[in-house]
Amino acid sequence: MELNSSQHISQRFDQELDEMRGRVVVMCDRVSKQLSQAVTAYMNRDEITADCVIQNDQEINELQMKVDEECSLIIARHQPTASDLRLVIGVTRIISDLERIGDQAKKIAKKAIAHHYSPALAQQHSAPLSELTTETERALMTAIDTFTSLEIENRDQIAAHDRKVDRAFSALMEAITSTLQDNQREIRSAIDMMWVAHSLERIGDHSRNICEAAVYIVRGKDIRHSEEQIEG
Repeated sequence: MELNSSQHISQRFDQELDEMRGRVVVMCDRVSKQLSQAVTAYMNRDEITADCVIQNDQEINELQMKVDEECSLIIARHQPTASDLRLVIGVTRIISDLERIGDQAKKIAKKAIAHHYSPALAQQHSAPLSELTTETERALMTAIDTFTSLEIENRDQIAAHDRKVDRAFSALMEAITSTLQDNQREIRSAIDMMWVAHSLERIGDHSRNICEAAVYIVRGKDIRHSEEQIEG
């Protein structure tokens, strides 16, 4: 049985949506690996891995531009409505946050090859830094799972992770500040660690944004800056 013109268009539309979603999933995977490798590079002083993270950031940028172009073409060709339109709009928000997470991972990687790294400072603050890293990675993975599954009940988990990220960030910053009061010689390496902590905290924020975009896709309600926004 031959398909009529409208059926062909519908099939093409569904295929383009699937390809777009698939590319976002690939972007999620790349960004997650970038974060993991950047943190490993910083903690282990692994300049080779750090350089790979820096070089691979361009792939994240290219994926964002590709998906953004696909979203624009889908709107122009098919003029989607209702849930399909929400998906396209939500994806444009999500890839923006993913690209920014990639930028933060790149910043962490750059600190791994800084020339004023202090093993003593790193050892002293390894526990709070590890806690901050763990909670940030969990927040990102939960956000990605929320988008891929569209199980928006995960928003409660994101809120819990965000609170833990904020607490770990504050604890680490206080510990580093206390160290500087006693040892001014560590100031350059301490500032680097503060920037790493700040990047991790920002990644937690971007992860929350991804989850809020997933809520918009499912419910059609923008919860940003509202009483329902995800707060840590």
